[in-house]
Amino acid sequence: GQVEPARNTLLAARAKAEAIGSRRTLWPILATLADLETDPLKAEPLRQQAREIITYIADHALPELRASFLELPTTQELLTL
Repeated sequence: GQVEPARNTLLAARAKAEAIGSRRTLWPILATLADLETDPLKAEPLRQQAREIITYIADHALPELRASFLELPTTQELLTL
């Protein structure tokens, strides 16, 4: 019953994260939007964009931070889908 308000909040957060260029904030928003999406054809591009951001963050992180970031359950889930 609360899916639409949640989606609207996430869409507003997405717009703000994109406007300020906050990849760190954007990828979990995209992942959550994908989880809320009932149409797999609409969910997959959101997941793909989140994966691209995860890869970018990992590629630009210090080695010790990269490993721990990529081992997070949320990043693991997205990277293995």
